[in-house]
Amino acid sequence: RAQRAPQAAALRQRHLTPDDVPAVLALDREVFPPAFWAKAADLHQQLMWAELKGENYSRAMFDGDQLVGYTVVIGHPSVFGLGDRVLFVLRMAVRLRYRRVVVPALIQRFSRDVIVAGRHIEARLRETNSLRTVQRFSGSFRRYGGRITGRAPQ
Repeated sequence: RAQRAPQAAALRQRHLTPDDVPAVLALDREVFPPAFWAKAADLHQQLMWAELKGENYSRAMFDGDQLVGYTVVIGHPSVFGLGDRVLFVLRMAVRLRYRRVVVPALIQRFSRDVIVAGRHIEARLRETNSLRTVQRFSGSFRRYGGRITGRAPQ
């Protein structure tokens, strides 16, 4: 029997913190091949540094107590403009059955954060499909200052 698609109203969104690293690692292992799994120490350091600097714009989406999607977004120096500060999207993962609800919600949130912070978005995407997904779910991505720095090294 097919499962019903999740409803946005049933999901809870909140700030992603260093305390969420174990749940992020578990989700990564579910949705990515091993080469793309986050390393616990690196992820913890990125989130901790961003928290200490007041530059953590990362979000987590939960269905009950289960992490179903996240973005790691931090304030960071621009790859393009010397001295510019941007919101840099480091990672994003979503459980497959939640993709249609969670991806737009997470993209809307970091698009909103860009406006509030008065910055641009930069990201390195692992695959061309990632860029297409971002563009499909958010027509506002480029309108609000989104820039893609290129594909991440394989």
